[in-house]
Amino acid sequence: MDNSPFTLDRFEHERVHLYHLPEDIFSQLKLIKPIYLIGSRGTGKTTLLNSLNWKERLYNENLKFALNEDLFESGLIGIYLKISNSYISSLDGWIPSKKEELKKIITGLYIDLLWLEELFIALANLTNEGCLNISIKDENIITTEIFELFFKLSSPIISIQPNSFISLSSIISELHQKMARSAINDSDPEKIIDLFPIEPLGSIGRKIAKKICKLCDESSPRDDGYWHIKVSFDESEVLSKFQKTLINSMIRMSESEVFFVVSYATEIDELYDTNIPNLSTGRADRVIIELNEMSDKNFREFVEGVSLRRINARLGNTLTEFNLTKLLGKLNINKLLEIELNNCENKNISNYWFKKAEELESTPFYKDQIKAEKDNYPLYQAYLFEKRKIPIPSPSDESWKIRKQESAEIRKRMVAAFLCLCNDINHKVPYAYDKMVLQMSDNCIRDYLLLMHYIFIETKKPLKKFIKIKNLNTKTQTDGLREASWQKMATISESSITSPREVVKLVDGLAKLTSSIQKNAGSKSLASNEKGQFVLNTSEQTVFEKDYILDLIHQAYEGGYLRMLKGEEKRWRFQIHTSLAPAYELSYRGAQYELRISMFDLFELTNSTDEEHHKKVVESLLYKYNANDPEAKSQQGELFSGM
Repeated sequence: MDNSPFTLDRFEHERVHLYHLPEDIFSQLKLIKPIYLIGSRGTGKTTLLNSLNWKERLYNENLKFALNEDLFESGLIGIYLKISNSYISSLDGWIPSKKEELKKIITGLYIDLLWLEELFIALANLTNEGCLNISIKDENIITTEIFELFFKLSSPIISIQPNSFISLSSIISELHQKMARSAINDSDPEKIIDLFPIEPLGSIGRKIAKKICKLCDESSPRDDGYWHIKVSFDESEVLSKFQKTLINSMIRMSESEVFFVVSYATEIDELYDTNIPNLSTGRADRVIIELNEMSDKNFREFVEGVSLRRINARLGNTLTEFNLTKLLGKLNINKLLEIELNNCENKNISNYWFKKAEELESTPFYKDQIKAEKDNYPLYQAYLFEKRKIPIPSPSDESWKIRKQESAEIRKRMVAAFLCLCNDINHKVPYAYDKMVLQMSDNCIRDYLLLMHYIFIETKKPLKKFIKIKNLNTKTQTDGLREASWQKMATISESSITSPREVVKLVDGLAKLTSSIQKNAGSKSLASNEKGQFVLNTSEQTVFEKDYILDLIHQAYEGGYLRMLKGEEKRWRFQIHTSLAPAYELSYRGAQYELRISMFDLFELTNSTDEEHHKKVVESLLYKYNANDPEAKSQQGELFSGM
């Protein structure tokens, strides 16, 4: 339906930007310190960075409402730059590595010029709107002084003499464009140095910031703080290793007037390195905010707040609360299994498991440990006791002393039992309830909105009726979530991924392998449940170009189809993104145990020639890693003869 509040474009594609700022994250973002903001695609990095942006604070009514304060009371002038839109990548190969000092000076200058251009545009607008009380006279004095100190050497290529913030911004723009053109044309980099005074790394930016903040403090004093500048660099993963360490160096040397906020899609190896001998960055130098590590509680508050903002944008601020549990119901695995068993065509099987659950209900162990779930049959618990041949603890047994530990082990295997029991009765795995939606979102607000959008569509109700639903039926939820998951897979070819066909084969093959191992391996899958954290040795010797495979994995991660897990430099760890769980019948909470996979397997998977060949490769992988799967077929070793 066209009134879905959950549809989401990239921030740049939205005509009106809506803001919900989770307090735990935003309070850290406001700290007067340098910050690294780390989060995979769709976790809200761009929205959070733009909440600091002077332009959004000045002109976005929704942000003003979300902040609920004097937008510049704290003295913050926020600058937002999408670093991928700059020509900084052209600089890296321009200057020979043997001239490292020259490379540092020019790259540092370019970074300073990028944000200084935007700073003077900000000052002009904030003055015009009355947020700063800088007189025309003071504006003339400060721009002339800054020009004389830092840009007068550039006068031969500059067509104007600055007397205002806007004219100085134009000069700075002309200078960094000159630098970019020189890099693209491979001109002599030494000539750039002649246009500026020799200053230490980042010093020009710091000195100008000091002068500007002093002027702002004198002309527009704050009761609760001093004026300061925060420069946000979005999409900084495009930076080279040298440039990342250079920014770290500038952060290490930063002062109280200007701080950098640098966003990355994943934690980088160079997070602590600098270009300064014997110096690295530490906790005292910056704050690290990891969006991928948000707690379940904080992520729930985040998505419910975003949902409320988006619904009220459609309905005119009529809703005071959005409660995901009220709408979808509280997670209840046994309720889902009960529905599936009641719909099972083989009544002997369904009756068998209901009987086992009833037997478990009559035991002291049930009354002591499981009774909190008395509204439903203890089906997954009964399944685990039966399949793993675990004696049910009794007060007369020695094992009764560790009954709480045994109960915890049973709960830990809840999802594995859920997947395996559905598979045993040949039913597709159902997906529903609040916690499943949250965990399948994998801390990604964009995926949460995708999942909720298709649930909304599946209800076939207008928004005013949708928000009044309580405990939406699980079939509607399952159908919506499965469609959302398949739609996400279908958009790989429409995304910005450079090798969509190969990424589709990689993700599809790994997802089918994960599904097979999680729900088809009998008692083994219940012992080390929910395998699928793939471990790849990147130093493995191969006869093919392995960088090709690593690039495809990275593309799949960038697109949000794989999730990268923390590992070592030569040991990559990744898993299928949980938003794809309903499409492939995977664990909604993600893989829990590791599974080693070879570079050669991934090469075969991504280089299948057609759909039939791909199917055979997948069948062979299933046979290799899980021969119990009925879909697994040996190809007489022909696909794996190179191992």
